[in-house]
Amino acid sequence: MCPSVELRGVTKAFPGRPLPVVDNLSLSVEEGQLMALVGPSGCGKTTTLRLIAGLEWPNGGQVLLIGQVVSDERRLLPPERRRVGMVFQEYALFPHLTVKENVAFGLRGLARPRRGERIGEVLELTGLGGLERRYPAHISGGEQQRVALARALAPDPVVVLLDEPFSNLDAELRVRVRREVRKILKEAGTTAIFVTHDQEEALFMGDKVAVMNTGRVEQMDTPYEVFQHPRTRFVAQFLGTSDFLPARPVEGGLMTELGLVPQVADSSRGEVEVMVRPDDLTLGQAEGGNGVVTSRQFLGTHYMYTVALASGTRVRVFSSHMNHLEEGTNIAVRLEPRHELVCFVGGRAVESRGIASSPQLA
Repeated sequence: MCPSVELRGVTKAFPGRPLPVVDNLSLSVEEGQLMALVGPSGCGKTTTLRLIAGLEWPNGGQVLLIGQVVSDERRLLPPERRRVGMVFQEYALFPHLTVKENVAFGLRGLARPRRGERIGEVLELTGLGGLERRYPAHISGGEQQRVALARALAPDPVVVLLDEPFSNLDAELRVRVRREVRKILKEAGTTAIFVTHDQEEALFMGDKVAVMNTGRVEQMDTPYEVFQHPRTRFVAQFLGTSDFLPARPVEGGLMTELGLVPQVADSSRGEVEVMVRPDDLTLGQAEGGNGVVTSRQFLGTHYMYTVALASGTRVRVFSSHMNHLEEGTNIAVRLEPRHELVCFVGGRAVESRGIASSPQLA
């Protein structure tokens, strides 16, 4: 079976910019799959959506929908002929149309009886029953989001493209609405590509997550894999809070300032680093410790401390909200992960295994 969406070596450059915004990009999205495109501002996420929608013409490569080439250097199938649904950042609802009329907007080609049936189906699917006669100004932000999604789903598209759809919602509503939207898309069996710069949203929304950087995909895999096993230093830094301990090869693994990491790949060439996250480390107050607290951030359920080690390397550590340590406090930091650690040589991940063991502190 053909993927619903496939990009093969797609490039898009704009006049006046020295580098392509999308650079030889390849990815595929299977039918019914939710793909989250995540990356920093300017990495090419929205341009990628626009290329799939037919709003931009690629300079090279091919865009395919269900195996059919819809864009390349010579041809551009217009957006209205692609069966692509769009949910914009601003929702783009028509203020003078009711909820029902907004949803019906893309169904003008259907016979009237079938049009009414389809409107009823998507209103029920999106939980908008009873709001048909209201106008956008008279419903909540979360309901407006669902109207925009219902309008995109109504024509039974090949794929729904969502561009930062929750950015206008407050934090609490954002969490609730993204849960609702994911549930609706999965119940509908709809293929969707979701663009965000928010790593938490990407990890929640995507069956697969594609991490983009400077117009290319650095890594594409399940949310668990891209977070727990980043293949590049960029992915490790972008997803989650990561610090890097310099390491040297020794018998049995890699020796870091905080202990031994058992390691199986050849790491004899290039600079070796071990990625640690705040929950890989523990700390306690100690006069003869190996670090000094340089700052702390209260996060409600816990503190995140920044600690300068003896070498000058800084690491961030989670600790209980009851553990109050002032700046300048001498502390003992230990490496106590409960999972495999990832090692990097020259910015690329190498295979690692085991749990690090911390040296005894005097």
